[in-house]
This record gives sequence, structure tokens and C-alpha cells, in this order.
Amino acid sequence: MLAECREQHPELEQSIFRIGTILGEGLQNQITALFDAKRVLAIAGSDSPYVFIWHSDVATVLAKAVTSPVTGIFNVAGTGALTIQNIAARMGKRNLTLPAWLLSVGLTVAHAVRLTPHTAARVNFVRYRPVLSNTALIERFGYTPSKTSAEAFEAFWASRPQKHSD
Repeated sequence: MLAECREQHPELEQSIFRIGTILGEGLQNQITALFDAKRVLAIAGSDSPYVFIWHSDVATVLAKAVTSPVTGIFNVAGTGALTIQNIAARMGKRNLTLPAWLLSVGLTVAHAVRLTPHTAARVNFVRYRPVLSNTALIERFGYTPSKTSAEAFEAFWASRPQKHSD
């Protein structure tokens, strides 16, 4: 709908943001929930890279969009990406690597008997993570995130009140 609106009304200004996984002190979402387990889930055959952005960077980008004459489509993410193996190592945890088919079957059964709210669709959500380049955000929009993906993760993990390890 936004693309159609841009074509039909080029006089209207739009900034569209594709935002990576937001991290911040005390912030919880479906990705951070993956880090709460004793072992970090990895899917066999999938590198599953993650890009992170610090919460205050998201707020700054949105505020800047209101006053900036620059419009366009921008990825909002810290520079770089971390694999699930990198993330597990930074948390001092081990990976639990499962084949996608086994995880899908397990979630289907567990969901059917109401042991989890998650369905087999969750497997692809974890398996196929978008890796966002922030080049246009930096070069065209004029904003460089305060933290790289790795720094955002480190700050998030350091802020956790209770950290679990093997």
C-alpha cells in the first residue's frame, strides 16, 4: 500500500524503516526469549545470523525522520551480524542443535497439547533471519547507530539480572 501511495502521490514524503531485532535494558521479545534457556537453540544447517539495534538508536532514527528532509527506505540495524553460535559463546552457554524437521514435529505436538504457544512456523522464523545492511542508513539518512550488533548484544546481556549458563 505504501509503494502504491508513493507512486500515485510522489509529493508525499515517506520514510520506511526495516528494523532489526531491538535490544535494550530490560527489553523482552520473542528473540530474547530464545536466550533465556539453559542452552541456545540452533537449527542444523542454518547459520541463522542476527542483526541487533539498540533501543535508543531506534528512537533517535524515528525522531530524526520527523525533522529530516531525507526520505526513502532504510534498514535500521547495528553494523555486523552474530551467528547463534557467536551468541551462545558470548553468553557462556552451549548450543542445542536440532534438525528443522524434528523441531517442527516437536512444536506441532507441543502446541496441540497446549504446552507451548509456538507453532512449527516458529522454526522458519529462527531459521531464516534477515541480515540487514545499514549502509543507506549511514550514507543517505545520515545516522550511524551508537552500537554495532555485537555491542548491542553485549550491552543487553550485561544488563540481564539473571544469566544462566551450563
